[in-house]
Amino acid sequence: MLGQRVSRKGYWIGVGGVFAMALVSAMLFGHGGTPIYGAAAIWLWLFRRRLHDIGESGWWALTPLAVGFAMGVLVFLDRFKGPILLVPGLPLETAAVGLAMLVHFAFAVWLGAQRGDPEANRYGPPPVLLQNLRL
Repeated sequence: MLGQRVSRKGYWIGVGGVFAMALVSAMLFGHGGTPIYGAAAIWLWLFRRRLHDIGESGWWALTPLAVGFAMGVLVFLDRFKGPILLVPGLPLETAAVGLAMLVHFAFAVWLGAQRGDPEANRYGPPPVLLQNLRL
């Protein structure tokens, strides 16, 4: 059974897997669609487990999603209320997507850089590293 926590190494392996999946999905299906929801679910799962490893609530995993949602609302308003320029000369859609991606990237890197709790915390024991398993 999988624990509630993931080590930094396991997290970065998962991040690499999500990027590989997204790349293959984009080549096969183009951008957007159902594969993007699968990638988002995996991101949330990875973020939650990593947050648990550092002793934080998994609800913080929704931070990048909330920023992306807010940017989507701005783009929606831009379409119906007239142009909104956050940066002069830069279309709102470009700025919104760029900001959402920047927040997601920064959050992912920050999580990957944090040391996990070396002892058990309220989310369970430390993750078991594969090289420590004895068969």
